Amino acid sequence: MTGAEAQSLPGLEAIARELLADIRYRFLYRNGAIAETILQTAEQEQCDEIMIGKRPQPQGGEVLGLVAQAVLGSSTISVVIVE
Repeated sequence: MTGAEAQSLPGLEAIARELLADIRYRFLYRNGAIAETILQTAEQEQCDEIMIGKRPQPQGGEVLGLVAQAVLGSSTISVVIVE
């Protein structure tokens, strides 16, 4: 899979199917402010937890991005930060 294919939604879904074969999940596509949309969707879908990615920082620090900070600070359910 090329870099461009991996960045497309179908490409990302294909990667997720391989990596998440043993985990129950489903893809949902939403438009809106990112953190607020994640939180609203988690509530609407009655999720048990939110998993959100953390980008490596250029200086190698452990600083969370704005979206991860907003979700972590506002969520009423568990939030797992993955790198």
